[in-house]
Amino acid sequence: MATLTLQTARDHAADRLVSAVRATADETITDHLRPAHDDVLEQARAAVADLDGHPPVPVELINASAKVRKAYGRLGELAHRLDLIRRARSTIIGITGQTATHDTGGMFAGFAKPLVFWGGQAPMIGTRIPAPPDAIPRLVWLVTDAAPAEPWLPTIDEQDAAWEASTYGERTRQLAQASLNAQAIGARGSFPVGGRDQRERFLGA
Repeated sequence: MATLTLQTARDHAADRLVSAVRATADETITDHLRPAHDDVLEQARAAVADLDGHPPVPVELINASAKVRKAYGRLGELAHRLDLIRRARSTIIGITGQTATHDTGGMFAGFAKPLVFWGGQAPMIGTRIPAPPDAIPRLVWLVTDAAPAEPWLPTIDEQDAAWEASTYGERTRQLAQASLNAQAIGARGSFPVGGRDQRERFLGA
């Protein structure tokens, strides 16, 4: 009986926690995780400057100055923090059950303008953002080469809004309009607009 009561209490506590997370999900991302995310990137930019042109690879830093080696150490700590922050966002979104309506591939989950990587054009479906695989080089890349793509930590709604404002959204609107136009033409008997004379010319009358 005591075991059942304890399990029931745990279930109720878990339910209350999930409800609290759902109620404050967006606020947690925008007011807490996002400032932490942006702070990590700001500190990373300073650490990259302290690398003084050295590549963020241990073997290349053996003979570097103490300042450079210390900067590399900071980057390791910052990369770990960034990973925890992004995992926290994923966990919150998972608990709330939110899913992107438009950005189903997650292209805009980490960047506000990811199409910059492909000259502003939408890549083929399944194309991955060309990020370095290792944590420290990836963080350096985020605050240097990838900076024009605007790394960010959005809510699901913000992620979808960025998708809609991009080439993807414009293409979707064009296809929807083309479909409406085709339906309208079909309703008129598949004849071009312009009245009887134009229809007769179209038919060769």
